[in-house]
Amino acid sequence: MKLNKIEAVTATTSEDIDGSLVESKPTMQLRYLKDDGTYHRCTCEAGSDLSYLPNLSTAELALVDSVAKEAALIPVDSDIAQLHFYPAPTQAVFAADPSGKVGQDGVVDEPRFGMVGIRNRHKAIPDALVAPCFKCEETGEIKDTDLAQLPADAQGFSNAVYAHEAGIYKEIVKLKSLEDEEDYQAFDIEPETQTTETIEIIDGKAVDVVTVETVDKEVPLFDFVPRFDADGVPLVDIYEVEDEDEDFWEEEEGPKMHPVPRMVKGKKVSDKEKARLQELIAKL
Repeated sequence: MKLNKIEAVTATTSEDIDGSLVESKPTMQLRYLKDDGTYHRCTCEAGSDLSYLPNLSTAELALVDSVAKEAALIPVDSDIAQLHFYPAPTQAVFAADPSGKVGQDGVVDEPRFGMVGIRNRHKAIPDALVAPCFKCEETGEIKDTDLAQLPADAQGFSNAVYAHEAGIYKEIVKLKSLEDEEDYQAFDIEPETQTTETIEIIDGKAVDVVTVETVDKEVPLFDFVPRFDADGVPLVDIYEVEDEDEDFWEEEEGPKMHPVPRMVKGKKVSDKEKARLQELIAKL
């Protein structure tokens, strides 16, 4: 089995039967992925001896120890209840995948690779704390690989994760986020005159005010290719062409053309970036 997830539950306070406040210590839960696709979990107190934990390489043990120490530093009055880190990509056959996203072949690709997840004590996350695209009111969880979006209390935990192994996880997250961009239609910028008519009350009179302004407009670009019939014979069309002296228009015969959008290739993930990603994953 292989380490699949590190979960830290921060310290909390609760009332005892006599009304006195009792502080619970922060705990760590390690989730392992077994060969049959099920999970094995180990729980320990943050800061305790971790040498008994099974199937951890020296690097993984150092990572767990580092994030445990940082999790223990989070104040007891912090709104952060849990910190998650998903350290390894997994592909395995799951009997019952909680996300419900099982492929047709029964293989699930762990989508939260290299991600720090934060579960708050309150479900509602203030808008000032996180951008709307990272907001989930139902679970109160932020799943975000952009360290700038994380609350201040979580920075130490995040730094411990991403600084580990000379930043290997952070680089993998960056490479995993790369996607091929779709090709898009080229366009040109052309000035366009826009006229606006309004009525303003000036000195008690309704005055028609005309405003003329020039704005830039995006104009899609096309290339024109000749058309043919089913037998491969070029089609012709009649065009009006102005004579050299610009005195009159005359008709000319020419090939019938068809407009085709002029496309620009979107940026693609390079072979070098793909190879680097595989190299780093092999080190995990």
